[in-house]
Amino acid sequence: MRLPAKTPPRFVVTLLFLYGLSQFFVNPEPGLPEFLFPLLLLFLTQRAVTNPACLLLLAGNVAAITIELLTFGTATWSLVSLYMTVTAIALLSIMTRYDFYACAKALLVGGAFGAGVTLAVFASPLAQEAYRYGIRFTGFFKDPNVTAPTALFFAIALLAVHGRWRWMAVVPFIVFAISLSRATYLAAGVGVLYALFFRSRRLAVVGVVILASALAFVDPILAGIDDLFRSLGRQGLVNGYDVDRVANWQELLALSWNSGVPLGPGFSEVNGMSVHSTYLRLLVEQGIVVLAMFLAALWISWRSAKSLAIRTAVVCLAFNGMVIDATHWRILYVAIAVALAWVHPVTRSLVARKDGVERRAREPLRQFSGGDAGERRSRRHG
Repeated sequence: MRLPAKTPPRFVVTLLFLYGLSQFFVNPEPGLPEFLFPLLLLFLTQRAVTNPACLLLLAGNVAAITIELLTFGTATWSLVSLYMTVTAIALLSIMTRYDFYACAKALLVGGAFGAGVTLAVFASPLAQEAYRYGIRFTGFFKDPNVTAPTALFFAIALLAVHGRWRWMAVVPFIVFAISLSRATYLAAGVGVLYALFFRSRRLAVVGVVILASALAFVDPILAGIDDLFRSLGRQGLVNGYDVDRVANWQELLALSWNSGVPLGPGFSEVNGMSVHSTYLRLLVEQGIVVLAMFLAALWISWRSAKSLAIRTAVVCLAFNGMVIDATHWRILYVAIAVALAWVHPVTRSLVARKDGVERRAREPLRQFSGGDAGERRSRRHG
């Protein structure tokens, strides 16, 4: 059993809580996370910088900056990526300097409160339309396809927290559900299967059987989902722009293959093309080496986490990124930091033990006084 680590001071707990809350307030940009970022830098540590996953991300950033400078003469897109990496390193620094569980809990609970504030404002009759994207809930994001995975991460990761705060997961789950993001719904399904498999092999078998049975009725199921989406006011399960998305993938792959070198970070925006795939974008714009480093960093973060809920949250974001461009998702780098920090299993008894140690440490020492200790000694020797 791991000994209790240094308890984070109130300033750190408050900062992490606010940073978690700020993840839901990123439109317009710069958003609230950018204003809190300088405070995170105060806690940078060499230990976090030299973490293998962080070194891989930094190496990828250096490569991206070099490629962008050589290709376009700018480094704007790559510097944003570097900012995301430094944010992850700063969060990891805090969570390794102090008790990682207390720090992660403050961050995750803050995210739940951010989702709650967003929902409260959305429900207000004075501002209801300001936070709609058609029928899809967007909140303070530019795109509901970013709202949904951000909320899903907090909903799943909060299940790793013990005690009453775990129930706060309901709030971001509601945000995830009403964002109506097809990709994130699919990622959540993958996350459920993943969690079932590692939680209980029997449950995994049951899940696979149910999935296989559903495949026998795939056409009516898909038709029902399509009708449900349309009844909610959203476009159908398969939309016209999905064809354009596949065409963009094919064109970018052809351009990258014909050029023989990376197209350069930001190439898709410069040419008005939406990639809608994290891994494809890294491959065509920065090359296979940078893609490999990014995937290795994700794998290290997933493997480092000693919590099924945290691992599942990382899996969901990684899968979601297959069909959505997540290269500049703030929540992806928050997830990497939390996973890298969660290197010890946290049980209910361990949390209770740590709380007991902290309470005893706060008790005043009253030896050789007329207090309770003195009274017990008097009765024992009287």
